[in-house]
Amino acid sequence: MSFLAYFINDGKCYLCEKEGDAICEKCFSKLDLIARSEILPDFKLTSFYTYNETASKILIMSKYPPYYFYLLKYLIRNTLLPKFKENSLFCPVPLSSLRMFERKFNQAEMIAQEFAKKQELPVFSILKRVKETNALFELSKKERLHEMESAFKVSFFGKLLPKKESLSLILVDDLVTTTSTASQCVKVLKNSGFKNVEVLSLFRA
Repeated sequence: MSFLAYFINDGKCYLCEKEGDAICEKCFSKLDLIARSEILPDFKLTSFYTYNETASKILIMSKYPPYYFYLLKYLIRNTLLPKFKENSLFCPVPLSSLRMFERKFNQAEMIAQEFAKKQELPVFSILKRVKETNALFELSKKERLHEMESAFKVSFFGKLLPKKESLSLILVDDLVTTTSTASQCVKVLKNSGFKNVEVLSLFRA
């Protein structure tokens, strides 16, 4: 497949390879649209789709070679988002330097950019990851929270932002499971002066 075809639909569904859109109607129907908000102890979490087999396939195909980025972009462009305040900023959950070197891109940042385009709002990398962490999928929630402790700091740019207390910050990630990563990010942001922080995830496990 050509370089251009990674980003532009070639007339076939990328999931089942049958004629249709990038995600055909049949494959789209396998995604469980939830579009719900949860009020958690530390923040509000809004998620759009349940993390099921189809969602997993989309994330894997987008995250690893040959990088079908267009799948995620197509999905977001066909997802109805809530309207955010004019003073809102989108902030992606950052990758570590090592993971960024390996992947060459941050999937959460790409998702944040697509969300922001629909809302005509800015995206800023306010957080940075300062600690390499082990894979979380085999850990309990308590172990995940311990693993993520001190993994994030506010970036130099984030520290310079004026009127932090009046900004509405929307933390963006591709998938939220136990909320351990999101909780640590929100904690760091609030400790730095950002009072209004909520979390937006494309998928929810």
